[in-house]
Amino acid sequence: AFATKLFLRIPYYMSPGFDVYPAMTAAYILSGVVGLLHGADAYLSYVHYKTGR
Repeated sequence: AFATKLFLRIPYYMSPGFDVYPAMTAAYILSGVVGLLHGADAYLSYVHYKTGR
């Protein structure tokens, strides 16, 4: 997300029709959400494996 803000914010405001900035920001946010879901799933799988249920 830092690289997106650093390198794409100025061209986004300077160039008309430059639609990459919102899409890249959304992609970074969604990848963080999916990463958290993956971590929660891994933790629950580990707990299930250790308890033997």
